[in-house]
Amino acid sequence: MPELPDANNGQNRFVAEQLAPPPSAPPVAVKKDFFDAKKENPVVPVIAPIAGAQVAAATTPPVEAKKEFFAAREEQSAPMGATVDENAPNARTRTIILPTAQSINYDTYYGDEPAFTPKEANQIAISDAWASGGTAMDVQGAVTFAFGLQQPSIVCAVFQVTDIELQAGEVVQSVIVGDSLRWGIDAMISAGTTPHIVVKPVDSGLTTSMVVATDRRTYHFALKSSRRNYMSRVLFTYPQEAAAKFEQQRKDAEAKAQAERERATIPETNEYLGDLNFNYRVSGNTPWKPTRVYNDGTKTIIEMPRLMKSTESPALLVKQGGEETLVNYRVQGDRYVVDAVFKEAILIAGHGRKQQKVTLTYLDYGKKGGRQ
Repeated sequence: MPELPDANNGQNRFVAEQLAPPPSAPPVAVKKDFFDAKKENPVVPVIAPIAGAQVAAATTPPVEAKKEFFAAREEQSAPMGATVDENAPNARTRTIILPTAQSINYDTYYGDEPAFTPKEANQIAISDAWASGGTAMDVQGAVTFAFGLQQPSIVCAVFQVTDIELQAGEVVQSVIVGDSLRWGIDAMISAGTTPHIVVKPVDSGLTTSMVVATDRRTYHFALKSSRRNYMSRVLFTYPQEAAAKFEQQRKDAEAKAQAERERATIPETNEYLGDLNFNYRVSGNTPWKPTRVYNDGTKTIIEMPRLMKSTESPALLVKQGGEETLVNYRVQGDRYVVDAVFKEAILIAGHGRKQQKVTLTYLDYGKKGGRQ
């Protein structure tokens, strides 16, 4: 069937030949009876073999009967919602004008426009702003929902599609919609791993629900159809997953810190090196000169060489205010433990000329960060 473009109104115009009758009616036989009756008598007898035609009374004028005949034929041959152009190019053809999204009368063919909540109206405005080239609140006019915090209410429209984008890597296992006759549901994949659910209603004023099950979670949607208003793109954030990720990061950080602490802990004394200050100067030359001196902020530890087990233990004098004071200490193996942090102390062993002395100086004493 040839197609005739109309540049004036943009509608699709199709030309239907009138030489052959529609399959559902015998217009040739009716036409023959009509003209035979017209020759014999100006009053047309009762004829109505075409479905939908009005029954012509015995007194019906021939002109009126002819109008009913063609009206019935047009109703049978023209698609629903189409109109007939009476100004056909010639007597053998006529033009049927099919409805389009721009020319259709929504009040006649589609349901009532649904009421929108303020939140839905704002979300529709996001899509409209992007579609019109304005500044949208999200990427490409997408409406974003936080998964699990609410049931998403998705507004769709006839002649349009709504793209619901799920999480990358998610695998859709099943999709169930309450009204599968009047809602078109399709699926697609983008970027190789991102699943999409595409929704398209066939009428406005519809409401239904949809459940999408994936290998990670289950989505529950409320669907609503409009004549023109719709959300072009829908995205999700996953706050519970983010919270779980942050919790796992916290646990990993704690485990790492614990492992680091264990590596930096002296096994024999279970002391953490991060809590210790080794900034001491040891002066003197004796066989029992300490191998290491440090403090943990509350006590001072003096590590002695192993030969101290067979020699006399030295005395410990702490210098305070120009005086030297004898201080007691505990012996733990090769260690002398003093329950104080001092600036300077002296270890002394022997008497007279055989006296041996070692001076211990804490270089960070009184400084910020120096434990005392």
